[in-house]
Amino acid sequence: MRRIISTDSYRLKFSAERVFNAVSDVSVYKDWWSRKVKIKVLNMTEELAGSRVEIRASGGWFRCEIVSVMRNSEVRVKYYEGVQTGEGIWNLEKAGDGETILTYSINLEPNGIIPGVLSNFINFSRIHSNAMKEMFAGLEKYLQSGKQL
Repeated sequence: MRRIISTDSYRLKFSAERVFNAVSDVSVYKDWWSRKVKIKVLNMTEELAGSRVEIRASGGWFRCEIVSVMRNSEVRVKYYEGVQTGEGIWNLEKAGDGETILTYSINLEPNGIIPGVLSNFINFSRIHSNAMKEMFAGLEKYLQSGKQL
């Protein structure tokens, strides 16, 4: 079984605070994630940690929980149920005047017989990186819209 490991980055012309607010608030994921993905908020907390979502995509479903946050710099996510389990980390780095480099890293293990077998033949890491391009573009469009102001 091959792990799903990838790191993807994108430079946004927005402050770390605005970017952090979007990646840490599960209630707005539907506004910037791919329309191909169905998002169900399972739990939302004021302190952000403990917020949980269920994601349904073409490759199956999984559940995630925000397990820790460092305001304006990091959001740690635990994939705890579904076709993959493991960890994701959003890192935010201030870059230039009001710009942020956003990086998302995952280290996941396929969960279940079928995902485990398929991981030996399909490069899920590359598929995830390709999906992140669309997600970053959606985030940029969302931030440009000013919806979170």
